[in-house]
Amino acid sequence: MNGVYVRPCVSSDLDALEDLAYSSPVGLTSLPEDRARLLQRLTNSERSFSRDVTTPDKEEYLFALVDNTGRLLGVSGIVARAGSEEPYFNFRRDYQQTFSQSLAEGRSIDRLILTTENMNKSVFSAFFIDPDYKTAQHTELLARARILYMAQHPQRFCEQVIVEFVGVTNAQAESPFWNAIGKAFFAMEYDEAEHLSATRRKHFIGELIPAYPLYVHLLPEDARAVLGDYDKRFQPMLDVALNEGFTRTACLDIFDAGPCYQIARDHLTTLRLSREKRVQEGSHLVASGEGLDFRCEIMDASELNPHGSVAWVPTGYAL
Repeated sequence: MNGVYVRPCVSSDLDALEDLAYSSPVGLTSLPEDRARLLQRLTNSERSFSRDVTTPDKEEYLFALVDNTGRLLGVSGIVARAGSEEPYFNFRRDYQQTFSQSLAEGRSIDRLILTTENMNKSVFSAFFIDPDYKTAQHTELLARARILYMAQHPQRFCEQVIVEFVGVTNAQAESPFWNAIGKAFFAMEYDEAEHLSATRRKHFIGELIPAYPLYVHLLPEDARAVLGDYDKRFQPMLDVALNEGFTRTACLDIFDAGPCYQIARDHLTTLRLSREKRVQEGSHLVASGEGLDFRCEIMDASELNPHGSVAWVPTGYAL
């Protein structure tokens, strides 16, 4: 792949990461346009990779897609345990069954309920590649590198993993869902709310959104239309997630109603098919190295030492 590989992010990536953040869509709250917050996350990531971890807690792992010149092409992340320091909110969409004996008729009432059921799960986050370098191979390499890291260190992550996708916005970068729901409870625009969520503690969500159900049939048509839909710029990432075995859940993003997918960690295709083995021939997706020396790339055995190299390789599942 012309020298393109994945490694842990480090503090010296700050300038390049900030450039990526300013290029990313508004709804990608895990990549905020805030230099201080990005530096905080880079520092936490470095500590997380270096820390001896036996159970997942407040660690976050950021991975950099770089070329052989060191240029940062993309970033992805894993939050070890959602809710380790603050609530992790979603809306859950469900249906309440009602029946009138006097009319002999019933209805299924579509509703949204504020929930924290995704707490204590690991979260795939912060996935973004510079549009000039966004290819199917780069997308799969960056996505699957973090899964191979999980394969090496399962004790660092929860048994369940979720990934959320940015919801639909209009030509003015406004979320129809936010305009219908968020503005009723928060005195701010969609981009302001996303930025606040990315850079401040999230307790304000539970403080201002009521705990009782929100009935979908009372929403305007444009808001109902985007429930569970996603920004099509993220289609390649969704395709990778589906290939890994993620399935859709009833949860939606709190701000733009984007969809949430979940899988048991050990059922991830790349993790399930990976083995620690000695690579001696052929071309492989190879993950090796400990801590900040972790590295993942596509390599031919001829590039390794003459006796082969022990690494994590997803057998029979090449890029």
